[in-house]
Amino acid sequence: MNDRIRRYHGIAICLHWVIAILILGMLVVGTYMVWLDESSPFRYSLTQWHKSFGIIALLLIAWRILWRLTHPPPTLPDHLQPWEKRAAGLTHVALYLLILALPLSGWIMVSASPLALPTFLFDKIPWPHLPPFDKLPNKKEIALLFGDIHAIAGYLLMLLLVAHIGASLRHRFVLHDEVMARMSPKAADGRWIAGARSTFVAILFIIGGLVMYGYSGRDSVPLGAGNSKVRFGFTVQNQALEGSFGESTVEMLIDPDNPAANRLHATVNTAAVTTGNSQVDSTLMGEDWFDPDNHPRAIFDSRELVRSEENSYSASGTLRIKGIARKLSFPVTLTYSDDKQVASGSFTVNRLDFNLGRDSQPDDETVAYQVTVKFEFEVR
Repeated sequence: MNDRIRRYHGIAICLHWVIAILILGMLVVGTYMVWLDESSPFRYSLTQWHKSFGIIALLLIAWRILWRLTHPPPTLPDHLQPWEKRAAGLTHVALYLLILALPLSGWIMVSASPLALPTFLFDKIPWPHLPPFDKLPNKKEIALLFGDIHAIAGYLLMLLLVAHIGASLRHRFVLHDEVMARMSPKAADGRWIAGARSTFVAILFIIGGLVMYGYSGRDSVPLGAGNSKVRFGFTVQNQALEGSFGESTVEMLIDPDNPAANRLHATVNTAAVTTGNSQVDSTLMGEDWFDPDNHPRAIFDSRELVRSEENSYSASGTLRIKGIARKLSFPVTLTYSDDKQVASGSFTVNRLDFNLGRDSQPDDETVAYQVTVKFEFEVR
């Protein structure tokens, strides 16, 4: 056998294995993430890492496709039947399409998301939204569509990988031919294929460098988020009422050495709203108000957490209620109470800005427009 003709080039081999590891890892993480509660801070963190490695995979996949187009693969063994060669060719085309569709659909989904949250690779490197998806008027529908495409592509890729791996094992243990060895980074004599080792090291160095660069600012993370409380006050028929959300989670990161990495992410379960008044509670659960069946979460996300005083920060971000996103800024104060550090703050919103009671209470004669939200959470 002529090893130089039968084998892939070392660059193709290294890209194959690095991309395979990335894709398999993201399939596992992505499948696990959907089982976590949407309000879980751990799910939020996993999503950010998932997006970061997805972009890395997309760049490597583009490189791999360009290499494949300019460097024909080695020929298949002559003993294979014509249908086997056609099946192998179709499988490779399908694999390329799916591994390209997976990160690309994810990028489009994030770009079209009505949340309009910025993407930072490894919490450090800004990554742009993909035009024109970030400017379309029907962003929500586009995001949902490509979310479905992303999920379907993931499941199809899993099935195709099983077939691909099974076929490789068949060549190795049943047919006893050299097909599987064509993608080995080492020849039969144990030497690395030309370009394989240097390419492999370069790819790992680049990925590792990006991870270390993005993660370096979190070495001195002093603040996380513990138990949280979210309350609100409003006026009904000139009577002041207070309510709260029984379920809320907060993730907060403040790093004095790297202020650009600061963030605040809060989620409340709208179905857990209560005021102690059964009539008011029933109204707030209706479609004209929080409508938790269709909008189970209210989310605030800030990447602009700027220190204003010694124990005070200014948070600027996006508040999303009932699918409506509004820009919001408010102060966050850090205090000590009962040997615990607590972050607290408040802000005021106009309920009509989020279509809360717009149909049943379009004016402020019965229910005031302004709603004051107060929050506090334990800092760990």
